[in-house]
Amino acid sequence: MLVAPAAAAAPSESKAIEEAARARYAEGLKLYGKKRYEEARVAFFQASALLKRPSATLMLAQSALRSGHWLEAARNFDDFLATTNEIPDKVRVGAEKGLREAKSHLGALKLDIPDGAEATVDGEKVDVKAPITVAAGQHTVVVTHRDETKTIEVDAPAGKVTDVRPNFVPKAIIPTADTRTRPKEAAVTTSQSATAESEESRLFTPPTTTWPMYAAGAIGVGGLVTAAIFGGLAANARHGVEVANETLARNARPGASCSRPASFDDPAKGQTIEEFQETCDTLATQQRWASTHQGVFTTSLVIGLAGFAGAITWFLVAPRPGGDAKEKGAESVVVPWVGPMGAGASWSGSF
Repeated sequence: MLVAPAAAAAPSESKAIEEAARARYAEGLKLYGKKRYEEARVAFFQASALLKRPSATLMLAQSALRSGHWLEAARNFDDFLATTNEIPDKVRVGAEKGLREAKSHLGALKLDIPDGAEATVDGEKVDVKAPITVAAGQHTVVVTHRDETKTIEVDAPAGKVTDVRPNFVPKAIIPTADTRTRPKEAAVTTSQSATAESEESRLFTPPTTTWPMYAAGAIGVGGLVTAAIFGGLAANARHGVEVANETLARNARPGASCSRPASFDDPAKGQTIEEFQETCDTLATQQRWASTHQGVFTTSLVIGLAGFAGAITWFLVAPRPGGDAKEKGAESVVVPWVGPMGAGASWSGSF
């Protein structure tokens, strides 16, 4: 028994809504005719809310256009042209003209975003397949792609389409045989370059064992110092020889010689052997010292040069930190030596 009244009430309610919509539409037409466009817009909006009809949508668009609500007008013109099946040519021309006029006061945003991304303009979700009509001025665009969100403030000038291109981190490349191989080759090249630089720097790195180098260097310094001392003594002795020879030349007769003591004896001139004996002794002593000092000078000079040569050789060929003695062979050894025939250094080992 409750069903029948409910069923009867449905047509009555629907009829009441239709009558209210017609009344609001008629009131809107009167207000539109009086050029009270803002009030007419409200009436047409209420009529469309009660019962959506193409005529109410078109008049809502026209009254919104006349009252300066450009975005509302453009949306309702678009809605009318898209949903109405049969539109008279004159009405269609008028609607399209109104749409163009409304859009001339509006801006548009063209979103260039990755596939699958979602976007909102001023908090309203939008379809990004076509330019989005917006009111002229500042707008907030939020684009979400995977786990990344970009917020962009955009200025949309009237009558223009503004491109919006947020920058997102590119998706990681899936490893393939090529992408796995190329980094390894680069790593090998980098390793080879680093090895070459390491080998070059190791040339100037002190060897692992330095005492032979320092010992040979000390021998070199000692030899050169000794050579300098005995070189000076030899020069001094040679000078003594020259003085003694000059003394004998000035005071002795021609042909007189310390090897023939009798040649100095000349009683007629009052010269005796004893007067020149001291000079001859001095000459013999200076000659002996000159020969001895010259020999020591030569030997010391050879030892000094050999010591420095040994130190330099050890620095160049001795094992260095980080080297592999097993790969290079037996450890290199430089041994300075001095003998009866001179001095030098010997090297043993392998490169």
